[in-house]
Formats: sequence, structure tokens, C-alpha cells
Amino acid sequence: MTDTINIAEPVVVANSIGINLFERLLFPVTLCTGVGVMFYLLNIQQYVEIAYFLIPIVVMVMILVLERKHAFNEKWNKNAGDMNTDLGSLGIVAFIMEPLMTALGPAVAISILMMFDLSQAFSVFDGLPLWAEVIIVITMIDFNKYWFHRLSHHNLFLWRFHSSHHSVKRMYLLNGFRLHPIYHAGTYMLAILPALVLGASHEALIMHSVVLAIAGSFQHANIKLQHGPLNYIFSTNELHRWHHSKKFSEGSKNCGAIFIVFDILFGSYMKNLNNAPEEFGIHGEQHYPMNNYWKQLLVPFMWESWMNAPMKKDKAEANKDL
Repeated sequence: MTDTINIAEPVVVANSIGINLFERLLFPVTLCTGVGVMFYLLNIQQYVEIAYFLIPIVVMVMILVLERKHAFNEKWNKNAGDMNTDLGSLGIVAFIMEPLMTALGPAVAISILMMFDLSQAFSVFDGLPLWAEVIIVITMIDFNKYWFHRLSHHNLFLWRFHSSHHSVKRMYLLNGFRLHPIYHAGTYMLAILPALVLGASHEALIMHSVVLAIAGSFQHANIKLQHGPLNYIFSTNELHRWHHSKKFSEGSKNCGAIFIVFDILFGSYMKNLNNAPEEFGIHGEQHYPMNNYWKQLLVPFMWESWMNAPMKKDKAEANKDL
């Protein structure tokens, strides 16, 4: 049994001009700095690997500190027995799945090209400057992720794998990495692999990873921020917290990974900046291994006995009492 956290009580303080500027500028300045440094190093072809590793680490450390110093909701900083699950998932995703997919992805892309008698050097991006390719590649990957993510909330088979990410009762940096490895692999195959097949350069994919690392870290951050007009461009923490609502009408909104533009275009956008959902979590969570990541790996394959059957029993007993 985990502690219950009242999540609908954000910290409200009278902001000075300095704090207002901090809350408005932290995300765009961090994003522009990280992207600018990475783009410059790619152009001069120096320290690329170091920056690729250090930029996400520096951003994550900064967010972890600021979550304690300038929290949106102080109660979300309380470990409710969930941190080990989040760290376990982070370890698997970062140190097993990412290296595995990075190694296998190009080989799969080459196999697909060979099936269509296309050269390994095939690229629809030939002749484009790097900045233009980066914009197209990031937009294309995020578009693919948006639809896969949105479908995962409407398709029960996909939800079995995606439910792990929503088995959280608070919002903070580390549970942004709570992912089922099969779902993570599916996202890669449907979102990033197409860019590889179309010939996206190594440099463009590095830029996507850096942008995603920064935007994704801020997305779950328990930091009081004001994104203003950026809430119509990026999937910010002000917007994304509603995606983790236990209510389906709220939790199926704001599906964008980096950008929120596709949510706006396709009718899944929700904006309520002054509040938080009444409760985070998933339907039937009393039967779900909320803070046991190793059991969460088995949930998709045990869904009928672990979730469907108990929920049907609950429903029958509730109807019996009427």
C-alpha cells in the first residue's frame, strides 16, 4: 500500500519580477542553450559524444535540484514508494534498450532498403542544410510518436504496455522514464525507424535526441514554471500533468512528446494552467502492481487474470449491492 498524495494543491506564492522571469525563461533558455551547443559541436565535429552524454545529464541534475527549490507541488517531492520503480525503469531504458535500439536500428533500416532495391546511401534529405533536415526529422518523429501514443490510450492491447507509464501518483522528473521496454521499442520502430529508412543523418538524429532529452525532462518536472505562448508549441509540464489524470477525458489529452501542435491540430489539446488533476493514476489500479516494475513487465501478458477478472468481479459485487 502506498501513501495517498493530495495532488490538487500547487504551491501558490506571490512572484517577484525575478521569479517571474525565472519561471518564464528557464525552459526556453535551457532548450536553446542545449540545442545551440550541440548544433555548434556537430558543425565543427568536436566533442560530439561528450556533449551528447553530458547535456541530458546536466539538465536532469538541474531539474532534480530545482524540484526541491521551486516545486509546483511540494507533496510531489515525497517518495511514495515509487522511486525504486522509476530508477529501475530508467536503468533498463537508458542502459539496455537505448543502446540496443541504436545498434539494431540502422541494420533494420538497411534491410528494409534492400527489400526495395534501394541503396544504403538513399536519403530524401540529400542537399538540405543540416538545420532544415533537423527541423523536418524532429517534426516527423514527433508526429509519428503522437499518433502511436494517442492510439495507445484507445487500443486495449497497446494500453497494456503503455499503462506502466501512467501507474504514477505524482509528477516528477524520474517517472517520466517509467516505460515498458516493449512499448519503448514499439515507439522506436514506428517513430524513429521511418526516419532512418528515409535517410536521416546521424547528426539530425543526435539533434532529435538532445531536444527530446531536454523537453522530455521538463515535461514531467515538478517545477513551478510559466510557459506562456510556448504552451501552444511545446508539450510543457503545465500541459502534460493533465495527461496523467486518472480521468480518461483528461488523461487522453496532450499526447505530444516534444510538440503540442499535433494535439491542437487533431483535437486532443487541453489547457488548464492554474490547477492539477484531482488524481493521477489508472483505472483499476487497486489490482495493478503500481510500484513493482518487475511485475509491470509481466502485466501485458497477465492482463486477463491480473486486471480484467478482478475488475469484473468488483463490478459484479458493486451491482449486487445496488
